[in-house]
Parts: sequence; C-alpha cells; structure tokens
Amino acid sequence: MEFVGHSPTTCYLSSTRRPEIVSKLPCTTTLPKIARTPAFTCPSPYPHKRTLSTVGFRPATYYSASKANARYPLSHSLVDSTAPENDLSELCGIRVPSVYSAARNALYTRYTPRDWFASYQRLLQANDRGQKDAECLRYDSERLMNETHERTKLNQNETSRKLGDRLSDIVFWENELSDEIDNMAKEINDLIRAKRVAEKLCAEMENQLHVAQECLYQREKRQCVDLVHDNVEKALLAEVEAVQRGRELLRRLIDRANTQIELNRAAQHEMEVDLKNKFTAQQLDETAIGMKNSSVGVHYYEGVENIEQCLSVPETWNQHVNDIVNRSRSERAASRKLREEIGTSLVQIAQYLSDHWNDVNAALAERIREVTEARNQLQASLGHTLQEISDTEKEIERLKAAIRSKEEYLKTATSRLNIRLRRPGMEHICDAAQMQLKCEVAQIKDSIALLHSQLCRAQDMLQELLRLRSAKEAELAVKNNSIFIDREKCLALRNNWPGGPTATASHGAPCPSIADESSSSVSKECSC
Repeated sequence: MEFVGHSPTTCYLSSTRRPEIVSKLPCTTTLPKIARTPAFTCPSPYPHKRTLSTVGFRPATYYSASKANARYPLSHSLVDSTAPENDLSELCGIRVPSVYSAARNALYTRYTPRDWFASYQRLLQANDRGQKDAECLRYDSERLMNETHERTKLNQNETSRKLGDRLSDIVFWENELSDEIDNMAKEINDLIRAKRVAEKLCAEMENQLHVAQECLYQREKRQCVDLVHDNVEKALLAEVEAVQRGRELLRRLIDRANTQIELNRAAQHEMEVDLKNKFTAQQLDETAIGMKNSSVGVHYYEGVENIEQCLSVPETWNQHVNDIVNRSRSERAASRKLREEIGTSLVQIAQYLSDHWNDVNAALAERIREVTEARNQLQASLGHTLQEISDTEKEIERLKAAIRSKEEYLKTATSRLNIRLRRPGMEHICDAAQMQLKCEVAQIKDSIALLHSQLCRAQDMLQELLRLRSAKEAELAVKNNSIFIDREKCLALRNNWPGGPTATASHGAPCPSIADESSSSVSKECSC
C-alpha cells in the first residue's frame, strides 16, 4: 500500500519489510465528495533512495490507511486491519488522489535540473576533448612523418658508417693473419731443421741405468725396518729417472717435434681458411656499402630481415679470429721453446747424470755410517739388557723367598687365633691379645699381597727384557745385513764411472741462436 503522490514504479523508503495489509474498501464512486487533501500532509518523496521491500505488487489507486497517525514514521503508521478496533463501521479520513497525481508522478521519474546541466557540461567537455584530440593527432602525424624521415636517413647513414667500420676491422685482421701465416711458415722450416739435428745426436746411456737398477734390486734384500725409503733409495730413484729421462729425451723431443709440426701446419691452414673467408666478406661488404637508393639492382626482398643465418656476433667474431691468431702465436712459441730444448738437452743430460751419480755415492756412504753407528749402539744396549735380565731374575727369587717367609708368619698367627677360639664361656673375650692377633693377620696378608704384586711386576719386567733381547738380537742381524748390502754390493759396484753420452754428442747440441742461422751448424759447438 502506498501514499498519495508516490509512483507505483518507484520506491523511496528504505524501511524494513512490511507485512501485506489487505483491506476491503468501498468503491470511490459510491463515496461522498470530500475536501482536497493539502499537499503538505503528503509524505515527501525520496527519489535517491530505493527500498529493499519484496512486496510483489502495488495497488493502482491511492488511499490513506484508516486510523493512521501521520506523526509517526511510515513503518509505525501502518494499521493492522485484523485488529477489532479497526473494523470499518464508518469511513473516516479517506483521501482521494488529486487530479494532478499523474503529472506529479511523471515529475518524480524525470531528471533534475542538476542532471540536465551536468549532461550539457559533459557534452561540451567531450566536444572540447574531441577537438583537442583531433588537433593533437594532426600535429603528431606531422611530427611522426618528419621523425621517421630523419630517422630513416640517420639509420642509412649509420649503417653505411658501421659497414665502413666493419671493413676496417676485416682489413686489420687480414693483415694480422697474413703476417702470422708468414711467421708460421718460417717457424715450421726451422723446427724441421732442429728435428733433423736431434735425430743425429741420439746416444747410448744404458750403463748408468743398469748400475742404478742393480743397486735398487740389491737393497730390496734388506730386512724388516731397514727396508726403509731412505735418502739412498730416493737418490737412486732420482738417478734412474734422470737416466731414463736423458735416454728417452731425444726420442720424445723428436716425437714432440713431429706433433708440433702437425699443430703448426693445422694452425697455418686454419689461418689461411679464415683469411679466404675474410677476403670474401670484404668484397661483399664493399658491394653493400656502395649501394644507394638510386643504385641499379636495388630491390625489395620481403622477409629478408627475418632470415637468421648469423653464426656470431662482433664479440664472438673478434674472439674467434683472435683465438686463431693467439693459437698460432702460442704454437710458434711452443715450437721455439721446443727448438731451444733440443739445443740444450744433451749438455744438461751429462751434467745431470754426473750430479746424480755423486749424490747416490754420498748418500750410500752416509747411510753406511748411520747403520754402523746404530749397530754399535745396539750391541752396547744388548749387553746392558742381558745384565738387567740377570738382575731381574735374582730379584724375582728374593721376592718369592720373602713371600714364603711371610706365609710362615701368617700360619703362626692364624693358628693362635684358632686355638683361642676354643676358650669356654666368658673366657672367650675380645681382649688386647685377640685384637693384636687379628691386626697381625691383616698386616701379614697385606704384606703378602704387596709382595705378590711386586713379584708380578718383576716377572712382567723380565718378560719385557727378554723380548727386548730378542728384538735387539734380530735388529743386529738386520743391521749387519744392511751394512753388507750397502757396502759390499752397492758401493763397491759404484766405484767406477760407468760412462754416459759421448763427449762429442754433449758438445754437438745445436744452440738455438746458431741453428737459426743455417742448417749446416751441426758441426759447430755451442758458445752459450
């Protein structure tokens, strides 16, 4: 049910849900005319509020509720039609809607002047924005055309400049590669000459190796702890290593020279291939830098910018060619070092072998002296050990005799106690004699325990001395065997120098400074 002046399609009150009131009223045509309801008595509309009521209908005619009190809110002025005091015995307070209710209802459903003015202002603002956007678009288009034209020209000029820089880089590396190829060819020829000299200077160095190996074999016959990795063995192993190194050095140098020649030729071939590729790239870039917009043969190739055939970037390209040149330089440095090593190896071998020979002899003499001193000390210590064994055996016998003596005293004391146990009645008293006997038995037992403990210690010491005697005797045998091996087997074998490389071979090594001058320098002596 609604108030007069309210639209049936609009709800202005946000009250709680109201109960549906069904009232049976008479038809308005049968009612007498009444005075028009003043406008101020109608409730004020609230078009900005909407109700949450779920009433499913609104009556089309407008009536005022019977017995309603207009001073209370709408939620409190609803009349319970079922109450007995609200029975319609007469019609009172019935308000008939005015003739302008439709106009008033239409007025409430339209916009306010504020809405009209706001809509008008929004239209003007939208028009201003559209004009400004169109003007900005024209300015942006003009600026964009100018910028793209300038940028295109700058890009083409920049591309030409970068192509020129690229050509400069290619020419620079072409010169570097050409110089390195010439240097590598010269180094290959020098290394071939050095290898031929090394093949002619191979000498025999087997005798000293056999002597050193024989000494090592004899020293393996040492026993027990004397089978030690001492200075003599270290010197012998170093001598064997030096002899083997000297014997195999020239052969290894020849093999290394062959390998180095292959590496040099591989580096030379790699540089030649890269130089050829750079020459081709130089020609193509020169053709590209000469192209203009009016050049003949300039066409549009659609999608060519999407073709990805690049295998490197400038950093990797520079790194690649730099690696090639550095590899060639490193190979040349290794080749130069190898030639120097070939020139100095034989002279060093003779000196190394002589030094190792003298070192082994000195180590053998020192080791023989040390073992002899140790043997003498062991012999003296063995005499003291034997004396201690004899004294310990005597001490053990004395301890056993003392224990036997104490056992006699213990028997006497316990016998006295046993006899006193037979005393009758009150005579079985714990007097001073009884206490003394018990104390005597306890002291004798403690003494016997101490003597037994000392006897065990003496027996353990005797066993330890016997073990030491056996160990020293075995050690003396080991030391005598070691002295015999070092003095009679090794040092006697090394009294005479077994010989080494020939004297002419040690002076026939090619000096790098001489070998670089001519290939006929084999007969010259090194003046380094």
